[in-house]
Amino acid sequence: MIQSLRHRHRLTIMMLTVLLPLIFVCGLLARKAAPVSARLPVIRLDQSPGQFVVIRDEPALWKDQSIKTRLLKPGNDATKVLLELTPLRDPGEPDVLVYVSEEKPADDRVADRALLLGSLNGAHPVRFVMPDKFAASTIHLILYSLAHHKVIATAELSPLPTRTNGGRL
Repeated sequence: MIQSLRHRHRLTIMMLTVLLPLIFVCGLLARKAAPVSARLPVIRLDQSPGQFVVIRDEPALWKDQSIKTRLLKPGNDATKVLLELTPLRDPGEPDVLVYVSEEKPADDRVADRALLLGSLNGAHPVRFVMPDKFAASTIHLILYSLAHHKVIATAELSPLPTRTNGGRL
């Protein structure tokens, strides 16, 4: 009886020796490619603060976080708008991502059509290029903890002033 079990075990191990690498390679080949985002426009962010025009300054926009929010326009490019977030203290959550969306997030989930702007690390200012499609509508800024899979805070930002709706740029 032990001989038959040893023989069966030997055959099983030899089959697995051949099949497992084949299954692994097939799994790698069947994998979908990682999504590639569109190329972001190149903008120089190393300009001195004096070369930016402040469109809006919102020191208390976020309810649960102490983050100063400013919208800036580079002096040399009137079409781009930059979002500057300056945390007054560390957000207290790991892997904080900043999203922008036309929809308010529901139940600790970021909307499917939300756009990732970048990450917020520590308590130093970070600038993001705002997409043009969000300039004319009310948007929601979302802080999302990737490590904890939850929305940390949200802020609603009213439309930017334009020359057509009476504002001044």
